[in-house]
Amino acid sequence: MPYPITFYGLEGQTGLYACIKRKEDGKVYDESNDAWIDPYSVPLPNGDFADWTATDPNNWTVLETGTSSVEESGAGTGNCRLVGATGVAAITSQNTPIVAGLKYRMTVVVDEVVLLGSGLQVDTPDGSLAGIFDAGTYPREWTAVTGGQIGLWSSQNMNIVIASVTLTQVDNPFAGVCRLSLTEDGTEAGKYTITDASFNPRLGGKYVTYVFDSADDLVFFTENTYSATQPKNALQIVQAIQQEQRLPQSVDLTRVHDKLMLAFVNKVLRTLGKTPERWDALKISGGFVTIIGQTVYTIDPINAVSMDSITHVQIGTNEPIDPLVTEEAFREYKRTNKTPSRPLARRLYGRVGRAIMIELVPPPDVVYQVDFEGYQKILPLVNTTDVPLLNSDTIINGGVMLAKDEAGRKALIEAEIFANDVGADTGNEGEENIGDLDPI
Repeated sequence: MPYPITFYGLEGQTGLYACIKRKEDGKVYDESNDAWIDPYSVPLPNGDFADWTATDPNNWTVLETGTSSVEESGAGTGNCRLVGATGVAAITSQNTPIVAGLKYRMTVVVDEVVLLGSGLQVDTPDGSLAGIFDAGTYPREWTAVTGGQIGLWSSQNMNIVIASVTLTQVDNPFAGVCRLSLTEDGTEAGKYTITDASFNPRLGGKYVTYVFDSADDLVFFTENTYSATQPKNALQIVQAIQQEQRLPQSVDLTRVHDKLMLAFVNKVLRTLGKTPERWDALKISGGFVTIIGQTVYTIDPINAVSMDSITHVQIGTNEPIDPLVTEEAFREYKRTNKTPSRPLARRLYGRVGRAIMIELVPPPDVVYQVDFEGYQKILPLVNTTDVPLLNSDTIINGGVMLAKDEAGRKALIEAEIFANDVGADTGNEGEENIGDLDPI
């Protein structure tokens, strides 16, 4: 089943892209290689110096002047020694994907320093970082202005053993990979979609879908869960109910009996939807970023059907942003807190289409990442291809129960099965914390 992404934002945006993170291990989907990868790790071939050809480490360019040399520090040890009395010994990485504008951390592990010389100098495409003058582990960070390679060198009376070099991204780990382009729907302004046919999520798995703008700044993110069973659409559900009663099966939901069965299905959905807190499938969580001075925000989660309510709003580890007791209290608070700072109060501002709008005060003084939790609304099934949020088997059992009751037949067994299904679907999973999304 291809993974569809539907995001609603401001109309006319260009350069929007999505990234998908697998919740269970934090890996992201790399579309170019059709694989799940560690988003923070930057490929640095032979960074552990395990592979050599003659006296040169593979995937590194070697420079030796004067009496200096680059050597393997003991066969099979996986260490690189820079040694010499005069001149320069240097190694430069090959094919390292440093991307301009991103922040990187290069970690150098020095195993031994016999002669210090000029110290171990650390080079980036944008210049040198702080040198290394003793054995140990040394992280060095910089923001790339230009792309290129990284290197290490020393000179004059040196004998330094390097154990390994690793590279990681520090800020947005998705900027270099997982760029699934979003395009605006030609029939609906502000609707952006993509379908990557090569990505097939594991049923029952949890994924976090992020949307970034053309400047690689986070716009919105939502946690999405795929049901452990393949969901049935409205036609398939009605057909299953009819099959249980040994009745002719619908083709297009146009017959009177088909419509009656569909009405039973929607009655089951309405009944189940009265207690959304009991259903994991209705829970939704995610986040958005604030704009300095802007107080009203539209919450329209990625791939959500329709928002019913917002139950939790929070910035980082600060206290939750709760609604004030009354509208009058909020208006008074808003009048007396116009100076921009971290928002401390909220209210329901209104609804627009499938989304909920909230107002935050005071106005944000900087860009904040705001996390939210809430519930989706159960919508009636109308078209043959409509798919319900809740478990299809539970809906079918409830529909069979109502159909038999309508026909004057006892439905005790079906009622018991339905009750058991409801208990199984609400279970312990209904008690999980849905606000545990990791910030980027």
